[in-house]
Amino acid sequence: MVTQNTGNLMDLNPESFVEGGGPPVQQNLTIKEARFCHFDYDGKVAQKTVALRLILDTDDGTTHIQHYSVGDTQRWSPSQDGRAVQAIGAAKAGNKNSNFGILMTALVNAGFPKQMLGRDIGALDGVYAYWDGMPAPKRPGLTGQRENAIVLVPTKILRLPGQAGIPAFAQAPSMPTMPTMPTFTTPNPATGMTTMPAPAMPANGQVDYNGLSVALLNETAQAKSNVFSLQDLAMAAFSKHGQQPYRDQLVSYIMTNFPGQLATHGFQMDQQFRVTKR
Repeated sequence: MVTQNTGNLMDLNPESFVEGGGPPVQQNLTIKEARFCHFDYDGKVAQKTVALRLILDTDDGTTHIQHYSVGDTQRWSPSQDGRAVQAIGAAKAGNKNSNFGILMTALVNAGFPKQMLGRDIGALDGVYAYWDGMPAPKRPGLTGQRENAIVLVPTKILRLPGQAGIPAFAQAPSMPTMPTMPTFTTPNPATGMTTMPAPAMPANGQVDYNGLSVALLNETAQAKSNVFSLQDLAMAAFSKHGQQPYRDQLVSYIMTNFPGQLATHGFQMDQQFRVTKR
């Protein structure tokens, strides 16, 4: 369980990043589980690094494990449950040129809503996407690096966690060039979530984001027996209001503004972003 100050947890939104033998490519894969861990590149380095471990399932049920480097253990430490990364010392932001940074940027470019990215990597559990390879950066000090090594990344999201049905297969376009990532805003110390601007109201001014959030809160609580994550609530918004023009604003509202109102409606959220009935 994450017990540290959430302000020290790495923001998983790639917009906050700064400079600094897996499954075959070109196929559909489901993220069965995403967790942070220590990794030694299968014995190729003497000192372990912090990495994201993805357990990936193919359509035929074959399971693969893929690791994505985050940074060294002098700067980052996985939480006990593996769902977050704790900063050590002066570390503030992830490296966008790490394999993890490349993965998260590709994920957003492929269609994963960045509003869903807070501090809990478990938000990726259940993502179903089309995956391809892109060139891996060279790692100074890493022996046995293969020429023309690739990083496996999603290029088109086919289904988000909690969505029903399997969409028809459609090959995604080639991976776009990674954009320059601007500095993102600082975490809200009260909630640990990334502070984002309040959602803009549409021209007619009729969308009641709080009312919609309360309705989704009660529906999700009933469906999840009063124990669920903030990501579950945001995903319910994405699924139920997915075709509405205000969808992204509603998801943003839930992830940034709504946590402070949970107590008003009889709920509480712990430092793992788990919501329960009071």
